[in-house]
Amino acid sequence: MTGVKQYLHKYVEEPGPKVVFGDNSSAPTEGYGSVNCNGIVFTRIAYVNGLKYNLISVSQLCDAIPGILFGIWIVDAQEV
Repeated sequence: MTGVKQYLHKYVEEPGPKVVFGDNSSAPTEGYGSVNCNGIVFTRIAYVNGLKYNLISVSQLCDAIPGILFGIWIVDAQEV
């Protein structure tokens, strides 16, 4: 999820589900697009107007980067 619509390529405006945050506040998703991060393409990234931080699904991250390892202090993508 991102709060910056300009980050999204091939943006599609499509109202989606609302996102509920840890403090029980919520915001609707307003659309989605893709993000290319150093050659790794993440698809269906939701746009949430006003979101202050970008959030990523660990499941999407694992699908996009084969061989990714998570540790207590670091996240490292092994050479594949």
